[in-house]
Amino acid sequence: MGYSVCMSQATVCFLIKGGDILLARKKRKIAEGLWNGYGGFREESDDSLEETAIREMEEEIGVSAKIENLEKIAIISYTNKKEDGRLRDIEVHFYLVRHWVGTPRSSEEMYDPRWFSIKTLPFDEMMPSDSVWLSRALQGKKIKGAIVHNEKKEVVLSDMQEVSVF
Repeated sequence: MGYSVCMSQATVCFLIKGGDILLARKKRKIAEGLWNGYGGFREESDDSLEETAIREMEEEIGVSAKIENLEKIAIISYTNKKEDGRLRDIEVHFYLVRHWVGTPRSSEEMYDPRWFSIKTLPFDEMMPSDSVWLSRALQGKKIKGAIVHNEKKEVVLSDMQEVSVF
């Protein structure tokens, strides 16, 4: 039995205010019910990753930002094994956003937006792989790596390194 692999690119943005980070619960897909940042897949091949990030923030949280307000903190390649055995490879570009316009709100994709202290993130209610890299990135480190999840969303392999530039 062979595996089919789907490769795609996505973005996730974390709004930051002082020492707090805005997270919301996902309504569907791999992180359903878990706290997460805002983002999604690159839909138009002409869109840059930054344009994708801005579009997704507007759709999922109702705020807008300029490209120069996006600070890239990580590039993580994920391999997720689905329950049917298929693999899904996704390269996710993560950004911090400190300046935006609008008031964060719930949407069709995300609900219950809530501010958390960066020092006490709810890792037990986030994707398990977030605990591998996110705290380091929030301390100012740039992270590049790869993570493999099994069908239960557990991390079975991770390889992270700090980089100076992307």
